[in-house]
Amino acid sequence: MSDEGLSKDEAVAGTLDALENSLQAAQGVLKTVKAIKDILDMGTAGLAAAIPAVGIAISGIAITIKTYNAVKATVSAMKMTTAKREFKSAYGAGGKNKDYVTAGKKRTLGGVHLWTTNAGTDPAKLKQRKDELTALGTTASAEEAQELKDIVDYELAKEMKYINRKRQIRGTIEIGLEMTNIAGDIATLTGVGAQVGIPLKAAAGGAGATMKVARTVKQMGRDRAAKPGAWSVTKAVFNAEKSSSAKLAKRIQHSNLILEMVAALPEYRPGDESILKQYKRVENFISASGVSTAELYRLNGNVEKQRELLVNGMKQR
Repeated sequence: MSDEGLSKDEAVAGTLDALENSLQAAQGVLKTVKAIKDILDMGTAGLAAAIPAVGIAISGIAITIKTYNAVKATVSAMKMTTAKREFKSAYGAGGKNKDYVTAGKKRTLGGVHLWTTNAGTDPAKLKQRKDELTALGTTASAEEAQELKDIVDYELAKEMKYINRKRQIRGTIEIGLEMTNIAGDIATLTGVGAQVGIPLKAAAGGAGATMKVARTVKQMGRDRAAKPGAWSVTKAVFNAEKSSSAKLAKRIQHSNLILEMVAALPEYRPGDESILKQYKRVENFISASGVSTAELYRLNGNVEKQRELLVNGMKQR
């Protein structure tokens, strides 16, 4: 690639930015579409059962919304991956060479090198270093303070990526169920008959209901495991660290980190590429939380409301 051309990373970043801009432009339309779906869901339950075309329309709208959310989650997950890699590049071999960043592993077949995996981090060593830097408090040097901030940002990017991967997976499953619904309605419309259409819709509805019940039961188990005096078998089966109270505490912590990022931004100066890059990076974290920057900025001056917005955004799957 020539100096005048685009590098691979620049091309990917440009594509992601263009896609993100398109998603932001579509957001207002999607809100209207969602409102239409809500009206249809409330007022046409019986009609949808009687007229398959109405069911197809409702499922089509649902697929549009879920596809939008899945694509948005994919963009955010990729941007969080980039943030993680920047950290590992800065502190791994070739950078500051910290031992908590592990080198990528070579994959071979018959002695032939196929590829090398991305660098990783050693969780125990990373936590130890974070604890050491935290303990320094105000005595930390500027370099140490920056390292601690970078570790915290890395952990936040890791969590935001995890959230968006969950959104992708759940969204993909739900799109599949909606398509099954459409297949059932089409079977009825085309004369194949209820013997095909109804079982298809029943299967999709049953799968969707089962997923919701399973999530509810799992969360109840986690909450019970987190209570004092919980049975050892309950603690063995369910992860108490993912109880509702633990999740809320983590979301509040992550929301505070994002708000601190926003507060630390320098004064905006159009045309200053360094400042623009800082703003873009913070906005990537805001978007990854599930909140649009416009929504967050509209609440400037009301930190409590902004925190609540971010916490609720992180809940969405």
